[in-house]
Amino acid sequence: MKDAASVIAKPLTFVINLSLDTGSVPAEWKVAKVIALFKSGSSAEVDNYRPMSILPILILENMVYKQLIFHLESNSLLSDYQFGFRSNRSTELAVTYFTDLIRKEADCGKVTGAVFYRFV
Repeated sequence: MKDAASVIAKPLTFVINLSLDTGSVPAEWKVAKVIALFKSGSSAEVDNYRPMSILPILILENMVYKQLIFHLESNSLLSDYQFGFRSNRSTELAVTYFTDLIRKEADCGKVTGAVFYRFV
């Protein structure tokens, strides 16, 4: 795509903007190319491969994500405690903040409760 950028940039921009304006995605962008990725073990064993789908829609998703994150962060619309899908905000940092909060409250003689749930 980098080699063809000067040729495809304008039509691709048009298609992406049209997709965003209409809320629909071209049918061709919904067709995945599935490849088998080797995990480990014997390459002759089918169970040692996992499928990976490659979708051209990633271009659109990446652009929307970058614009949305930029807007949310530049306008301070995200909580400081929002860690998912943000740069420099790892799971380890979330756990550190959480345990620090529990320790602070415990030092003040307070009890902290937490509810954890998992989507299946």
